[in-house]
Amino acid sequence: MFLTINNSTSSSQSVTACNSYTWSINNQTYTTSGTYISTSSNTAGCLDTKTLVLTINNISSVATPAQGGGTVCSGSGSGTLSLAVGYIGSIQWMYSIDGGINYLPAPNNSTSAIGLSFSTSSVNSTGSTYIVTNISSSVKFLARVTNGPCSSAYSNVLTFFIGTQAIAGTITASTTDSLCPGTGTLLTLSDNIGTVTWQKTLYPVVSSSTWTSLAGVGKTTATGNLTVSTVFRASVTIGSCSQIVYTTYAVLIKPKPVSKTITASASTPSGSAKAPLCTSFTSKVLTIGAGSSGSIQWQRFVSAVSLTTTQLNSVAWSNITNATGISYTIISPQIGFNYFRARFSDGCGTVVYNAALVVVFKTCVTKLDISSLPSVFEVIVVPNPSTYNFNLSVNSSSEERVNISVYDITGRLIDKADINPRAVSNLQLGEAYPSGVFTVIVSQQDYGKTIRIVKK
Repeated sequence: MFLTINNSTSSSQSVTACNSYTWSINNQTYTTSGTYISTSSNTAGCLDTKTLVLTINNISSVATPAQGGGTVCSGSGSGTLSLAVGYIGSIQWMYSIDGGINYLPAPNNSTSAIGLSFSTSSVNSTGSTYIVTNISSSVKFLARVTNGPCSSAYSNVLTFFIGTQAIAGTITASTTDSLCPGTGTLLTLSDNIGTVTWQKTLYPVVSSSTWTSLAGVGKTTATGNLTVSTVFRASVTIGSCSQIVYTTYAVLIKPKPVSKTITASASTPSGSAKAPLCTSFTSKVLTIGAGSSGSIQWQRFVSAVSLTTTQLNSVAWSNITNATGISYTIISPQIGFNYFRARFSDGCGTVVYNAALVVVFKTCVTKLDISSLPSVFEVIVVPNPSTYNFNLSVNSSSEERVNISVYDITGRLIDKADINPRAVSNLQLGEAYPSGVFTVIVSQQDYGKTIRIVKK
């Protein structure tokens, strides 16, 4: 008998890959490091074991944005290339002198190749910055970032152009309106050619203005929080072959609001307490003095009695619709003391008021108006005093509407009605009034009566 013994076989391989690896033995794709085994039969029919020791590198190369390049003078032009923080891997600056078709590793200051259109003062070309000098023709640069065995990543391309004249360009701001004090904006320069530096001075610019240089270079600059209006200037140059050119932008700060005194136009009578105007008078003009600042809003408060400054500071003023100019012509005055003031605002939360001016109005009866007055006009309020409410009755021969206004002892309007005279029969009012003395003014056309009531 002849006996043949066949042996099993085995083999092992180690592989390092980026992100994933497909094993040709079993066509399986692996994305994590580990030891993997595949079994099959060898040619002798025995067990064949293959082992894969796999290392997966999952960290990819990351290139961040690069800055630099621009237009420079031939032969004397220079510039600094820089890669923003956040890149992952080792840096190698690359250059191209054939328009970006081929890129080669950039030289250092001791290995600058003869015949290149530039040189460098950098001791190496593997740092986050690279200085290019003596540029004589257009050249392109980029940064290659490589992390271990994984593939490389590349930054954006930076190009140095040869020129003879800088162009200032145009400055725009992220916020075009005037700014509130203590705020700022971002300025951006566009359509310029050349290296940019920034300066600032106080607004307005005069012959003696002193310009202060700002830190950093580039097409954008933050103004910082400003308290006064400031002019910013972009200084643009490509080197000794051209003049420095400038473009400016004024960032205006809203001034604090300033109030000025109100004056009233002359009239006869004057509109004082001793010489009140008729409510039909429509030519009384109020004007704010010169030098005010801020957005204007006229306000009014009407009282049955004269009020002190302290009292006026605690009442609820009403804005007058569409009254936002320097002057205001009084319309729809009410019987009594009509107080007016102006509110000045800078739109940033700061508000000031001028001193209130009072114009007193009354109902007036002229010979021309007598025929239109009611032949009967009586007003009765009972009981008075009252602990609960009051019954108000109006006896009038006119069909015109009746106006009723109730003021407290401080002159504050607390109740108002405009009703048909037929409805003013035992009209109840005062149930919600607190205890005190109140003034009731009842008017119809240009005729009115004033009654004082007491709530116990």
